[in-house]
Amino acid sequence: MSSRIDSITTLVALGGALFCLGGCYDADKNFDDFVKRDPRQGGAITSDAAFDAAGCVRTVGNIQEFLITIAPKPFPTKPNLMRATIEIVQGNAMVLTAQSYHYDRTRLVGAPVVTDPVPVREDGFFRTAPLLLDTPGEANCALPDTAVQVEVTLEGGQVCDDTTFACGVMNGTVLGLGVDLNGSTFTAQKIEEGAMPPPPVLNCERTGTVEPCKPPM
Repeated sequence: MSSRIDSITTLVALGGALFCLGGCYDADKNFDDFVKRDPRQGGAITSDAAFDAAGCVRTVGNIQEFLITIAPKPFPTKPNLMRATIEIVQGNAMVLTAQSYHYDRTRLVGAPVVTDPVPVREDGFFRTAPLLLDTPGEANCALPDTAVQVEVTLEGGQVCDDTTFACGVMNGTVLGLGVDLNGSTFTAQKIEEGAMPPPPVLNCERTGTVEPCKPPM
């Protein structure tokens, strides 16, 4: 989520200890337990969505942690996941710091990515400029062990101090392959302090079933 990212290059896998600071998933735990869907329903967000700005307060220095779920349109039930913090900064903007989950969903991989400030409207809606992102093979759920580079824009919301759920759409393409990503979706679910991440959801409506990235052995 940025108007510009100078460099987004995924490095070597980080140890599970970093992830465990916020709570660990048992690597032997059944994947179905992890992807059990949240039964609550939410509202859809479309391009240039209008939110009620009343009560959407953003305080400089406010930091919240989220599970980011990105569901690419060609493979909507096999999303990529990231653990992220959103910090409110000067100029009515936000900065996103994010790190990918391995596709086995048990540990974080790669170096954290920090974006430039992203402007946020008074009602909490945001839209990024085109982002050039590298997805490492070990974080690619749809095509495990296949690294890809994508150029995308993200738009959605609502970003406020008390946001617990935000969502929107992702448009773009997989470079070199020409795969159309227009109409892909993303969600951001708050991770409560000291708690494990919630089960991922795929879109604003919180519909669809998340599948394992690889068939069970």
